[in-house]
Amino acid sequence: MKFGHRFKLTAFQRQEALERLARGDNRAMKAGAIDFLTKPVDVETLVAAVARAQTLDVERRRARAEMQAARALVARLTTREREVLEHVVAGRLSKQIAADLGIVEKTIKVHRSRMMSKLRVRTIPDLMRLVQVAGITSSRSASLA
Repeated sequence: MKFGHRFKLTAFQRQEALERLARGDNRAMKAGAIDFLTKPVDVETLVAAVARAQTLDVERRRARAEMQAARALVARLTTREREVLEHVVAGRLSKQIAADLGIVEKTIKVHRSRMMSKLRVRTIPDLMRLVQVAGITSSRSASLA
């Protein structure tokens, strides 16, 4: 199994580690450390820590890939389809979106249909999941909620 990230392993004597934590020296945790081991460390504990790190790395890579794929789909939308997306995510009905944008409801339905097709979703719950995975926040949802 190949992993793209290097894992930094820093070892401290138990007393030194406790003193660092007591002083609030938690730079390692802030830098992304996922575990804290003190010397001497037994082989089983070390192997378990490395396995947890590898599992976490796989999960983070999967989530990042899903987010990039979702963002790529959203990037295919036209400006108007993106506007409609923001209104739909905010919970607006086609009639309300049409009034907000100053166009007829039928045109909104066309934009909405094309948007759903480009995003490869069939339902609003699927759309909401895609938007969540993409990490997109809507300025409309905050102002309309």
